[in-house]
Amino acid sequence: MSALSATGIDARLPGSKSTLGKGLGLTDFSDQTSITLDNVHRMTLYELRQSLMHRGHFKEDYTGPITYELLLTTMISLLKSDVDALDASKAAEIEKSRMGREKEDGTVETLQERLKREREERKREAVERSRRRQADKAYFTQKKDQNSQGMEEVGERKNKKLAGEGEEYNAEEH
Repeated sequence: MSALSATGIDARLPGSKSTLGKGLGLTDFSDQTSITLDNVHRMTLYELRQSLMHRGHFKEDYTGPITYELLLTTMISLLKSDVDALDASKAAEIEKSRMGREKEDGTVETLQERLKREREERKREAVERSRRRQADKAYFTQKKDQNSQGMEEVGERKNKKLAGEGEEYNAEEH
């Protein structure tokens, strides 16, 4: 009888072929990216110990009782801190992108600064377009002709519509 079974802790999962210290059918958890909060509970005591040793959180000279619950709790706390750190870095990245882009001096452009800059750029572009139009004297005569031609078309359509309604009205009376 092993020391673990004497304490009532079974390091193997039901249906698992892995045994402690034997290395028979052990899942390879040496790749730290494969250990997640979703699969950590499937690891055996040996696998947890090896993973913690690989991460540098288990010392060989530890003299206290080594239990499955202790190692599992330690691994879960490490995984949670990893997830929290990853979430914090993603949140910082999202906040940085939301705040705006970096300026040349390394400071981040705020939303108000970005909107003000874009408004000034649009204003400069509009002033430049206005200057180009004013420089071209034919532009105003051309627009005036187009406007008068458009007004004539609108007037003709209005007259046709009124004339058409009048005929329909008279046809209904008789």
